[in-house]
Amino acid sequence: MSRAALLLIIALSAACGRDAIPAPAPSPTPPAAPQPPPPTQSPVASVRDVMVGERVEDIFGDGRTIHPGEHHFFVTVPTSGTLAVSLSWNPLELGTLLMLKMEDQAVRPSGPLWSPVVGRLRVEAGRRYLVAVGLAGADWLPQDPFVLTSVLEPDGREASRTLR
Repeated sequence: MSRAALLLIIALSAACGRDAIPAPAPSPTPPAAPQPPPPTQSPVASVRDVMVGERVEDIFGDGRTIHPGEHHFFVTVPTSGTLAVSLSWNPLELGTLLMLKMEDQAVRPSGPLWSPVVGRLRVEAGRRYLVAVGLAGADWLPQDPFVLTSVLEPDGREASRTLR
């Protein structure tokens, strides 16, 4: 056999045999990009419907949890105007500061008296609005009684009294 034929047979047998050059291993799957954590929301301790003018008395916190959930109240207004909500509590009792949320607007307390916190929101007749009581700060585990009152001020002038 000629030398060229012998080299051809060796090359073919190597290509077809067990000692063939292995294909490269697949590249490892790239690691998944880290996902941002979901937006944090305050837990909800209670949810209830209230009427405009209803006086709500409740307790914020249980005295065992450092971050108790918010209290959510849904108010459906009978007429258009301005919904005025007042949140009052004794900030000196346990050093708790509460805040009022009306839809997406947070109304934080301001010193030196801290309480009451009053928020106002323009509202349309027949719509349902979220009012929430949340924690703005605490020196201790909160367990604070609070009172929430509301009044609907007609367009163009403010109501002269608070409904209970």
